[in-house]
Amino acid sequence: MMKLLLVEDATIYLILLQKLLENDFQITLSKNIADAKEIIGDQDYQFDVMLIDLITEGAMDLIRQIKKNKRLAPIPIVALTASDNPKDLIQAFDYGVYDCIQKPIYEEVVLRRVKNAANNYLRLKEINQLRESILNNQQIDELTKIYNLDTAKWLINEKLNENKNGTKILFLFHLKGLKETYLQEGKMRGDSLVKEISDFISMNFRNIDIL
Repeated sequence: MMKLLLVEDATIYLILLQKLLENDFQITLSKNIADAKEIIGDQDYQFDVMLIDLITEGAMDLIRQIKKNKRLAPIPIVALTASDNPKDLIQAFDYGVYDCIQKPIYEEVVLRRVKNAANNYLRLKEINQLRESILNNQQIDELTKIYNLDTAKWLINEKLNENKNGTKILFLFHLKGLKETYLQEGKMRGDSLVKEISDFISMNFRNIDIL
């Protein structure tokens, strides 16, 4: 099960959220910031997402502490807030929260947004682990210095799935040896090679903005 830190000082919300999330998450509960700081300071606790009520006294200080910690900083924080003031929401995002949910809450909305945050974090961890594995095994294309084609396409598809709102991804392809081709085989051959490579990239990455 995915692991969740829930920080909430209102008992009624604590019970409601625990009941809502317990089927999908292994939940660690904290009713105050002091306990939460002890929990995050324990290396044995590993979390995939944190749900923190901003009304809890000291919540912003807790978020600052999390985001300054190299081990904890990548973990997404979903904030609960009773404020509808845009400045409060902007401040929360400036502090590094991943998402904000306004009270009163809609249970299905909370569940989906917390699960999305955790799933995106886990996918990112998986991609980073794969990247490290590829780098450690030196399975990198020596011509382009990018991942092999199948791996690159898989990473792109993962990103496209995360960006269903239409956000584009820019890839920069640096091709080595073209200057030598132009010098040794002439402009016509060099231009032809560039076109071949461009057509190949465009055909395989047609959904991506490519430079």
